[in-house]
Amino acid sequence: MKLRATLAFVYRFCSYYLKATNRHGLQAPFAYQLNEYVFKRDRHCDLLRPIEKLRGKLKNDRRIIKVLDFGAGFGGHVFKELSVSYIAKNSAKSPRYARMLFRLVNYLKPLTIVELGTSVGISALYQAAGNSSAKIFTLEGCPETARIAQENFRKFPHYNIELIVGSFEKSLPTFLEKVVEIDLLFIDGHHQLKPTLQYIEMCLPKLSKDACIVVDDINWSDEMRAAWQLLLADKRFTLSLDIFMIGILFVSKDLSKENFVIRY
Repeated sequence: MKLRATLAFVYRFCSYYLKATNRHGLQAPFAYQLNEYVFKRDRHCDLLRPIEKLRGKLKNDRRIIKVLDFGAGFGGHVFKELSVSYIAKNSAKSPRYARMLFRLVNYLKPLTIVELGTSVGISALYQAAGNSSAKIFTLEGCPETARIAQENFRKFPHYNIELIVGSFEKSLPTFLEKVVEIDLLFIDGHHQLKPTLQYIEMCLPKLSKDACIVVDDINWSDEMRAAWQLLLADKRFTLSLDIFMIGILFVSKDLSKENFVIRY
């Protein structure tokens, strides 16, 4: 089963790579500018060094916590004892994609960011670094993982991050009743077709006119790939970008209905 899943993943990557284009294939001005600023520059930044220093410490943190998993990662609503080190190495956004998130936020300047899936807080910190004026709401289903994330957020008091704990099914509707508008929505939890589409549908009425949706792990499984294809076909979304592990959607009516597969 693992071999078949691995081969399917390799096939999806090969298909992506053959379709992917570079800057010369991006005819839409907005997509070209986004590529130049967000997907092309992959350099380290002094602003991010404290976050990476924290990541290093988390990778060596041997504390064992009980992880309550609501998503696909460990097979459903189960507790699993894992070290903080394991979570930091396997669940936190990699430096490469975290820097991409930082540059995306830095380019778009969203004022209200909503993240579904906090893990130990690395991706939320990267987004906060991208725009220190932003208010970030990050939702996490596992109380013990959320506790570690909150410890990490306290080390960066200059960032405006609010952590909301509870299953997305319960916490998201309550949160959406209070929030006025969402400029950037990052879906990084419960990596399955139905909940992914459901959470985006719930958030759509709250999206600002130029909002951006970032969907993580669009090629993690056949199910997530199917979810991405359905999102691409949805006429409520205009321009979309596929960088293999992450998909980005825009709702702006000023953008054309196009999908770009970008080599990143």
